[in-house]
Amino acid sequence: MSEQLSNFKKELETKVTIKVVSSRGHDEYEDSATMALDRIKTECDTNGKWAYINGVQKNPSDLGIEDILEAEDITLTNALVGG
Repeated sequence: MSEQLSNFKKELETKVTIKVVSSRGHDEYEDSATMALDRIKTECDTNGKWAYINGVQKNPSDLGIEDILEAEDITLTNALVGG
């Protein structure tokens, strides 16, 4: 099996968990890495969520499949406001 095909298979078969935090609590979603990356970008662009990968805030536009596959913790939160 070629390396490219092997990587594609890994993207589809590896399950990734995303925790989405809101004022009502949190939900957890488990999906393929490809779908997880898509959800992260949608939640951040559409719902104003902030993405944290392993506790570090990340720009969703800069994330790739490898970032998602290597992440131990993916959390999306509401934007924080200081004052």
